[in-house]
Amino acid sequence: MAAEWLGMTAADLGRGIGRGEIDPLALTKEYLAAIQGHPLRDRIYARLTESRALAEAEAAAARAMSPANAQVQMTPAKAPIPVLERIRANRIAQTPPAAAVPPARPAAAPPAVP
Repeated sequence: MAAEWLGMTAADLGRGIGRGEIDPLALTKEYLAAIQGHPLRDRIYARLTESRALAEAEAAAARAMSPANAQVQMTPAKAPIPVLERIRANRIAQTPPAAAVPPARPAAAPPAVP
């Protein structure tokens, strides 16, 4: 599974962490190993802060396992309405911008330059 992580989007990885399917510390170690094994790593990365990355991954793992961070299971009745539907449901009559703001016109012609 770890090999698949390198090809996943950040959003998918985040969702996997949130569902408890991906361990943030294992994910970080996988990416650090991929960086170390890359033939152009010295040209790609100016600085590699492994200790900081591992510390942040440990903190993320602790947050992910925290009961306060448990995902709420939503029933269809409580599911959020898509944004587009909310916009359609709450549509307010608006004045078109062209009618609301008259075009700017200079009060007088500028003086001629001699």
